[in-house]
Amino acid sequence: MANGSRHSLYAVKEVTYGITPNSPALDLVRITGTTLGLSKDSLGSEEIRSDRQISDFRLGANQISGDVNFELSYGTFDQFLQSVLLSPAWVEQADTGTSSIDATASGFEQASGSFITDGFLVGQLVVSTGFIDAGFNGKSIITAVAALTMTTVPITGSHGVEAGGGDEQLIAAESVRSASTRSSFSFIRLFDDIQPSDKPYYIYKGVELNAMSLSIAANAMITGTFSVTGQSQITAVDLTSLGTPTYNPVSTTSPLDSFTGTLEEGGVVVAVITEIALSLENGIEPRYVVGSKNSIYPSVGRSNLTGTVTAYFEDSTLIDKFIDETESSIVFNLPDGAGNIQRYRIPRLKYTGGQPDVSGEGPITLAMPFQALLDNEEASNFVIERIPA
Repeated sequence: MANGSRHSLYAVKEVTYGITPNSPALDLVRITGTTLGLSKDSLGSEEIRSDRQISDFRLGANQISGDVNFELSYGTFDQFLQSVLLSPAWVEQADTGTSSIDATASGFEQASGSFITDGFLVGQLVVSTGFIDAGFNGKSIITAVAALTMTTVPITGSHGVEAGGGDEQLIAAESVRSASTRSSFSFIRLFDDIQPSDKPYYIYKGVELNAMSLSIAANAMITGTFSVTGQSQITAVDLTSLGTPTYNPVSTTSPLDSFTGTLEEGGVVVAVITEIALSLENGIEPRYVVGSKNSIYPSVGRSNLTGTVTAYFEDSTLIDKFIDETESSIVFNLPDGAGNIQRYRIPRLKYTGGQPDVSGEGPITLAMPFQALLDNEEASNFVIERIPA
């Protein structure tokens, strides 16, 4: 009998859609559960018979789908986050290079060059290095940027006044954002308490991350789901058909919680929000053709990011944004105990509803659904940043 405690899920990125690389280097996927599997439509004969019987039956095309549930942790799902945003790579959006940058009481300045031309934007997470006073080296958030000056709010380190000596540097956090570069994976499920002769390996090919949901709730771990769509499945007694697989080191970072980080709505840190639920959908759909049970390369739709902010009802600030159709933004900073930081930014959104329903005598909460929109400066509706400790 198979037990969930003996189940493992592995993944490897495919170079060619639907083909598992030979001798793959497999990543163990840290999960809390999965429904990844194969389904098929039922194709029953419509023949009418006097004996009222069904004369024949077929199974339709292969449909790989399901959810991969997880607890969010730093560095563990970077490849999947990149894939679900259809981003080509994690990149540094801005870097001054080593140059003479002065620390100021509110940020940084330079005598020549341009922070704007270098690519720095309001809202970015940046790292400062090279200052003689080590206290000025750290992580901060940009709140205003001009050619020669940059105003920031420190997360680690501090503000102060120190003239640069030529080795200072400002580096934007590595980030991914919604784009159009698709990638696929082969997934392998291992039911380790099933005998090899009973085929404990389930191999899924051509798997794309079609959607992601995240839930950030008060007094809880941050949880999420990747929803997938794929091409085909086989079962196997072992992995010899893949050559000689190897196994990459497993991430050991701690799961992130909702009470360590900070949450900003409209650029203001708020303490009355009880939950944020968001859903990113790519609209990937299989395409079936005559003569094959497997989909050819699937179609893809728009990047659609929606969600709901739930807050204690203390005033009409959020409701007025809905009534007046005022654009806003959401940012949540998620540090772990080791000092690693992930940062999720929705730079432009509109609320699509909001009313303070009363269901009892306790506290009233306000549920505010939202629709994320393209932010022209970020060239995206969603930005995820990372900086290691």
